[in-house]
Amino acid sequence: MFEKETKLFKEKLPSFLENRKNQFVVIKGDQVDFFPREDAAIEYGLRQYGATSHFLVKEIKKEEEKVEIPALAYGLL
Repeated sequence: MFEKETKLFKEKLPSFLENRKNQFVVIKGDQVDFFPREDAAIEYGLRQYGATSHFLVKEIKKEEEKVEIPALAYGLL
């Protein structure tokens, strides 16, 4: 579901770290927007793309935290 957005984030991460560290990025397809706070990023994504669309919100930081979502792993979402 987020393959394109995740790939773009990984490719651009070195540049993001240089210029936007500790900010939040919203990625939808090739569209990239930055915000100082997570809530602002999520609010923008919902306004811009809607609650039924997918968009990626990530904090720009060096170490990637591992998040496990069992429902995704088992194909329930």
